[in-house]
Order: sequence, then C-alpha cells, then structure tokens
Amino acid sequence: MFLTRLVHGANTWAKKGLPGYCAFCLSPGQTSGGWCQECFEQLPWNANSCWQCKEPWGVGGVASVQSVCGHCRENPPAFTVATVELLFEEPIRELVHDFKFNASPRAGMLLVELMMSKAPSYLGGGLLPVPMHTTRARQRGFNQSRWLADQLGKRANCPC
Repeated sequence: MFLTRLVHGANTWAKKGLPGYCAFCLSPGQTSGGWCQECFEQLPWNANSCWQCKEPWGVGGVASVQSVCGHCRENPPAFTVATVELLFEEPIRELVHDFKFNASPRAGMLLVELMMSKAPSYLGGGLLPVPMHTTRARQRGFNQSRWLADQLGKRANCPC
C-alpha cells in the first residue's frame, strides 16, 4: 500500500514538472498553453469586478461590465484601469506558490501563458515589477516579479 502511494506521488510530481500533461488535472493531451481546455475554462476568472480596480464584487454585486465600485468613485486610484483576470484561488494559488517558493520553471511559464491568454489591449508605457528586498532575493534565488515582468515584456513587446 505504501509503495503504491509512493509511486503514485512520484508520478504526480513528475507529471506536474513535465510538459505533455495538463498543469491542473494532469491528464495527457493539453493545449499549447500547458493545460486542457476544460481546466482553462474552470479557472477562477475574475469576471465580476470593478472595471477600474478589478476588486471582485462578491455575491450579489453589480454585474455591469463598465461599473466602478464605490471606493474608486469616492477615492479614485492613481491609475485608470487594472488587469486582474484571475483570482488568487486554487489552482492559481498553488501555481504561484510553486513558482515563488520552489522556483519551478514550468509554473513560471504557465503563469506567463495564462497572463498572455487574456492580455490587455493596452499595456501603457512599460511594465514595472514589484521591488524585492535583497535578503528575500538571496533566499529565493531570484526576483519572481522581475522574471515575470521580463518574460511578459518580451512577449508583449513592452519595456520592463
């Protein structure tokens, strides 16, 4: 029994790290993005949110596509629009965690692919990664936000 679990666990780990399997359900036969179409459609998309800040409305919230939340109306942010297509829920949370703390190259590329799958039509003048303290960068081995911004900048032809 233990050996079966161990082998199953090793297979799951290997499938998560190798291309050719859906990153979420681990089934063979994925799209070019690294996931199957069914899993892609079931991701926690941020479809019901404030048009300006992209904060989710929550249960029973306003459903209009161009609606702005009360906070943005009363205290407008310094930006005009945000791009937050996915909510930080499973399986996205696991993917981010794997990239951030395990330096998984596949998780990083999957995040880039997901971001590019619903890229905004206008990116502004450039991408600005969130700064990281040097101690944290040394602990993790690299600055994840800088890496993502560089990859997105290359794909979108936008300076970082």
